[in-house]
Amino acid sequence: MKTRFITLLAAFAALIGSVSCTNNSGKDEIIYYSFATVNKNGANDNSKLTYITDDARLLIPDSPAPAAFKAREGQRVVLYFSIQKEEEELTQTTQIKLYQIDTNVVIGNTAIVSGSEALADLGVEGVSVNTSPYTPQTTPKYFNIYVGFNANKHEKHDFTLALNTQDTGDEKELKLTLAHKSNGDVSSLDYWQWVSFPVEPFLDRLEGKSRAAINVKTRMNGNQVFYLATPNSGSKCIQVK
Repeated sequence: MKTRFITLLAAFAALIGSVSCTNNSGKDEIIYYSFATVNKNGANDNSKLTYITDDARLLIPDSPAPAAFKAREGQRVVLYFSIQKEEEELTQTTQIKLYQIDTNVVIGNTAIVSGSEALADLGVEGVSVNTSPYTPQTTPKYFNIYVGFNANKHEKHDFTLALNTQDTGDEKELKLTLAHKSNGDVSSLDYWQWVSFPVEPFLDRLEGKSRAAINVKTRMNGNQVFYLATPNSGSKCIQVK
């Protein structure tokens, strides 16, 4: 809902403010965010939580997550954190200072269809795509897009990233479509969430391409196109700026 979107923006602004802070060694403290998967390590509470990024890095927080965070094994989240080492760079196993956990992340559907009618069957209802501060991005496993849509029961909505085999783009880019189906949930309420779309179904067709062109029917500005890098771009722990 709109209230949640405003709260997240406020939290994000607070994190940006902390970029100028210094750590105990007197160095500037850099804030990152990264998509990750929860690993409970056999515990029933949050005492042993660690997080695995999409490029298989292990993030170990310096203190347990708040008890209010009802973590699920394998849950997808967005973490905001700084690095707790002198070199201040990500390694395969990294100790972090955790600032925020965003749990509003869902895994979307993917489809490969033939023809515009089959594509339309996946949904033609408009969405908004936030490009700042929540920049659409590619990780080794997912295309990640922060979308806004009208919803009363957001869990009823389906999001699909689809390839139309009759219109695949050109030699430089793969053309994909972000489809949205509300399944009868009509509302004037504004809701925002991350949607992560698996890249695996498109890997063969992305080979040799420089980017994916994501076609979107927006809520207010007609059809728009934005671009995402291919999944071979390495680590995607992003500095907050």
